[in-house]
Amino acid sequence: MAVIASILDFPRKTLSEDIWQYRTQDKADELPQLKSSLKSLILSMAKLYLSKVDLELLGSNLYGGAASYQWAEGSDIDVSLYASNWPVDISKEQVETYQAYFKKIEIPFRCFTIHFFLKDPGEKNLEIADAVYDIINDEWILPPLILPKHFDPDNYFKPFLVAAEEKAKKFDTQIGLLQRSWSIMSKASKAKEDAIEPDVVQQRIDTEKESIRNVVKWLSDSFIKIRDNRYAMHDKLREKMQQDVEIGRYERFQEPEIIWKYLDRSGYNDFLHKVYKLHSTNTLEKILDTY
Repeated sequence: MAVIASILDFPRKTLSEDIWQYRTQDKADELPQLKSSLKSLILSMAKLYLSKVDLELLGSNLYGGAASYQWAEGSDIDVSLYASNWPVDISKEQVETYQAYFKKIEIPFRCFTIHFFLKDPGEKNLEIADAVYDIINDEWILPPLILPKHFDPDNYFKPFLVAAEEKAKKFDTQIGLLQRSWSIMSKASKAKEDAIEPDVVQQRIDTEKESIRNVVKWLSDSFIKIRDNRYAMHDKLREKMQQDVEIGRYERFQEPEIIWKYLDRSGYNDFLHKVYKLHSTNTLEKILDTY
C-alpha cells in the first residue's frame, strides 16, 4: 500500500530534500524552493497529458504531505492542475471523466509518485492544505505550517482516532459479512447445476444476494456520509481562509478530516469508493444477475 503523509504524522524539522532545495545551511529559518528537475518533470508531463484532451495548463500547485513538515518517506506528491480551453457548456459528468483520466496517471520521481488532480473549470486557486507551492511561479502561496515544538499528534488526535478506530471496526465487520455472503452465493451457484433440489439452492442464492445488497448499501452510505462531512468542512474552511489563512488551516484539525485521513491511511477509502460506484451506478445488480 502507498505511504500517505498527513497531519497524523509527527512534524519534522525540514521538508524532504529529495523534493526541495535549500540554499543555506541554516535550514530551520529558510523556505526551500522546488527542485528544478522535479519542476521540469511536473510541468512537462502536465502539459503533455493536458494536450491529449485539448486543454492548456493555466496553473499548478504542489500541496499535501510532500509540502508540509508531516511528510513521510515515499509519500505521494500531490499536484493540482488548473486548465484553460475547456469545451463550451461542458457537463459535470464530462468534467468528472476528464478528472478520472488524470487520477489514473502516476509519474515516478525517485522514491515518490506524482499524482495529478485536475480542477473544475473556473474553480478558484485555493487548496485546502497545510502548505501550497505555486510550481509555475516558483513561490509559496501558503508556507508549510510549523506546529508547536512539543506537539504530539497521538495525544492531540486521541479522541478523534478513537472515533476513527470505531468506524474502522464497523467497516471490518460489514466487509467480512460481504465476503462471506459472496463466497456462499458463488459456491451455491456452482452447486445449483447438479443439485437435486435446485429451487432450495436458488433460495439460498437469493438470500445471500439480499444480504450483499444490504451490506453494500450500508458501506456506500457510510462512506458518502464521511466524505460529505469532510467536503462540508472544507467549504467552510475555504470561506474562512479568504479572510484569515492561518485561522482557516489551523481549524483543519477537526474530526471529519482526522477520520478521513485515518481511514485513508488504513486503506479503506479506495475500497469504499469502489463499493460506492458499484452501488450508485447499479453495476452491483448487473453482477448479481449473473448468479
